[in-house]
Amino acid sequence: MIGDVVGLIGYFPGPDALRNGIETAVRSHAVDPVAYTPIPDASAFDTLRPSSSPVRWVALAGGLFGIAAALSMTIWMSWDYPVIVGGKPITSIPPFMVAAFELMVLFGSIGSIAGFLWFSRLPDLTPSQAYRPELAVDQYAIFLPLGSESERGRVERILQDAGATEIAPVLRSERGRLEVLD
Repeated sequence: MIGDVVGLIGYFPGPDALRNGIETAVRSHAVDPVAYTPIPDASAFDTLRPSSSPVRWVALAGGLFGIAAALSMTIWMSWDYPVIVGGKPITSIPPFMVAAFELMVLFGSIGSIAGFLWFSRLPDLTPSQAYRPELAVDQYAIFLPLGSESERGRVERILQDAGATEIAPVLRSERGRLEVLD
């Protein structure tokens, strides 16, 4: 049985039409457009990308955590097991900066990788919402999700204005899978 409409997919005759379609969808403030191409098209995907990545903030947080962890760990260890150093202070920051630098790099790198995986929604083990095998061979398409059924007319007009040769609804079946209604 067929369920709710979750979005519309518009098919385009070629890469130039797809690029124009993406630009039209972005100008029309379409929410989360997804492009499908048989070969990578950098100029088309550049239009879909946000201007800046939030991964840099996760990397910064990881680096700052690494510095704080290294300094607190080394200071705590030097006070927990003090070494007689002939009148010099037990806590001396310059030698602790080596460990702080190393942990900053370690946790900043881990934060970068974790942030990249989180924000790119990887690993994605299921095919994307409107994927069909023909999209990997010779078809170009844009999928625009619907927030509600009342947006269907607006999203359909966006795809028509973008030059889609065919528009099909993407439905959620009773089993929870998404299917393109031909």
